[in-house]
Amino acid sequence: MDALDETPEVICKLQSSLEQYIKPRKTISQIRRILRLHLHAYLQDANHNLVNRPLLLPTLTHNLEGSLHDVKGLSREYLRCVHFNTKARNEYLQLSNEQLVNHNNDNLDSAHSNLGNNDESSPCTDSFVDLVRKKHKYERLNVIHRYIEELALKPAASDDYLDLKVTLKEAADLPQVPNEVMLSSSVDKDSALAKLEILTSHLGKSVFRAKIILKREQKLLSDLKAELPISSFSQDAHLSALEVTRNELISWIESELVQTDCSPNDVTEATPCDTNYQTQVIPDVNSSIESLGKLYSKYVDARKLLLVLAKDEIMSPIAGNSDDQEKIKPVDQLAANSNTLRVIQPYLSELISLSGSQKAFIQLKVHLATSLTKEVESSNQDFDRLAQESHLLASHPIPTFDSERKKADRWISFAEETSSLEKQDSSRHAKQWIYAAQSADNIDREVVLQNSEKVNLSLAEIQRNITKLDLLFCKNKGDQGSCRRRSVWNYFIENTNYFKAEICDNV
Repeated sequence: MDALDETPEVICKLQSSLEQYIKPRKTISQIRRILRLHLHAYLQDANHNLVNRPLLLPTLTHNLEGSLHDVKGLSREYLRCVHFNTKARNEYLQLSNEQLVNHNNDNLDSAHSNLGNNDESSPCTDSFVDLVRKKHKYERLNVIHRYIEELALKPAASDDYLDLKVTLKEAADLPQVPNEVMLSSSVDKDSALAKLEILTSHLGKSVFRAKIILKREQKLLSDLKAELPISSFSQDAHLSALEVTRNELISWIESELVQTDCSPNDVTEATPCDTNYQTQVIPDVNSSIESLGKLYSKYVDARKLLLVLAKDEIMSPIAGNSDDQEKIKPVDQLAANSNTLRVIQPYLSELISLSGSQKAFIQLKVHLATSLTKEVESSNQDFDRLAQESHLLASHPIPTFDSERKKADRWISFAEETSSLEKQDSSRHAKQWIYAAQSADNIDREVVLQNSEKVNLSLAEIQRNITKLDLLFCKNKGDQGSCRRRSVWNYFIENTNYFKAEICDNV
């Protein structure tokens, strides 16, 4: 009952998490009083007059005309706009009230006139009923609006805002704790030892049963061999049947061993602490497991021997009874075969090593050949791309008459021709580039030589013209003084023969 009367853990956690937000009423009232005093201190001066705050929300009765004198800038503009806003609101309310009063008076006058004129008129009654209905609706909406405002102002930190008893009234009860958990966790100390003894006895019985089944199967197999000839069945059928039986027995024994497996740690944990249990004799589990393992290994060996014998017996009838003499070999022939094998063995080992090394060399050769072919292919692709981008090979192609002449000079077999076609010539692109470069170099050299010869000829011509000018203007050093005193006509008369010879040479 005490456990049920206690507060649940979830409620305790919820209370601890909300404890910092929940306060008593006295503390809340004190906090409110302090906040109110601070607010009044900010909003009132020493004479208890309201301080002009530009950012306060004005009411319809608030006068802002006197506060515009001491304020400048954006605050003054804000106050001016607020003043116009309040003025407009007051005018709107006044006009709306006047219109409403006039409308009500008109409705009442019309209602009274209609009632006086015709009491049985239904439209006046309907309008009056409609007016009363709207009035009731307006009052009801005012009440709802007031309660909504009260709910909005109600603080969430009050004591009566969240009642845990009312909230958790319809919640589900906590689940009952099982009796096994509530009870003491004391375990019987003798149970582990009893279980070990039972398991060891069960394992021994299982092994003994397996031996009996094995003997029964051996006897059954011998009876079947005696009754039915083995040659009537195929070899594959016998082998499959033996393999199936062997696999089933081995899987069954392994499953039994796994079920009876127990580690020594469990035995140490199961040993009691009391002095009464220390005197009891604990069975040696390791020794029993080892003995069972030995028995199982003996069983497996016997099973393998049985399979080998059965296989030999199956193979022997298939060969036939007529070949019994060929099965037994003479001793001399076996000795001779052993001597020949002893002599041939080193040669065979040497051949095996040589074949292994040759195989390794072949693999290395294949690897090198593949890598080289890949490199050649990549280089050929690069050469083709350069040939497409460059204009040197197109302007200076390699001639083909040299290679055709060499082929025509000597006889080529069909195998060499096909191998040369299949083999990728990696030096062909390089030869094309070398020939194009050399031919371009030769052409450029010829052009340079021609231009140099032309320059030499032009220089010689210029030199001759200079000498002619020197002769015309008498600039020889030996005749410089005499030429100054002679006239030009005398010079032409004296050198007429020389001019004639020059003209003839030029013609």
